[in-house]
Amino acid sequence: MAHSAQADTADHVVAAAGQPMEGTWRLVAQRIGEEVLQPPQAEGFLRVHDGVVLLQLRRTVGDTLFEYYGSGGYSGSADRFSYGYDRMVWVTRRPARVTVLDTIPFEASRVFQAHSVGSGVRYEADSGHYVLEVVGDTLKYSEAGAWVRRWIRVRPTRSRP
Repeated sequence: MAHSAQADTADHVVAAAGQPMEGTWRLVAQRIGEEVLQPPQAEGFLRVHDGVVLLQLRRTVGDTLFEYYGSGGYSGSADRFSYGYDRMVWVTRRPARVTVLDTIPFEASRVFQAHSVGSGVRYEADSGHYVLEVVGDTLKYSEAGAWVRRWIRVRPTRSRP
C-alpha cells in the first residue's frame, strides 16, 4: 500500500473529541468487485452507540437476497477504536430455498489506531489492511486499499412538543 498522503499523518495520533465512530450510519454504496451497488440494491445500517455495535446489511443480486445481521461491542479512546462481533447471522434467500449461517466473521476484536486526516479521522488496523475513515458525516470502510462500503450519518430529527 502506497503511503503518499498517509505518510504525513501516519505518525500523528489524533486526540478526538468524543468518538467520531459513534452514531447511526446508513449505507449509501457498497462495492462488490468492480460493481458499485446503491439503495435499493444494497441497503444497511450500522449503529455504534453505548459500547454496542449493530449491523444490518441487505444486498440483492438477481433473484437472490443476501442479509447480514451482526451484534457485538466496541471501545474507543482518543487514539484507538476497536470492535468485534459476538454474533453474525448470514441469510441467503433464493426462490427455491433459504440458508442461514450463524457465525462471527473474525474471532478477536479488530484494533484500529487513529490518525488525523484533514478534518477527519482515519482508523487503521493490521498495518492499514482495514481502514475506517470518518470525515464529517461520512464513514468509509476499506480493505486492502479499496473502499468496500460508504455510509452517511443519520442525524436525529427534533420532535416538537
